[in-house]
Amino acid sequence: MEPAAPTLDDYRDQIAGVLNRTAIDIGSILIAAKHAHPRRFMEWVEAELPFSYPQATQPMALSRAPPELPPEQRDPRPP
Repeated sequence: MEPAAPTLDDYRDQIAGVLNRTAIDIGSILIAAKHAHPRRFMEWVEAELPFSYPQATQPMALSRAPPELPPEQRDPRPP
């Protein structure tokens, strides 16, 4: 007997985990850029990145989330 194929929920959870890990990594890079260039950061985000400054704050917040919370359990959507 063949093993059961993953469910769509399994695939959804895998995708969510990858997205969250990516968002956390992006957030960490944004935080580093903000610390290195605080005066120009907001303008730079708006001019050079494919998202707005308010959108940039979401992955930054994710990367600051408590480390005991695994990336796949962090929700990248705003409250």
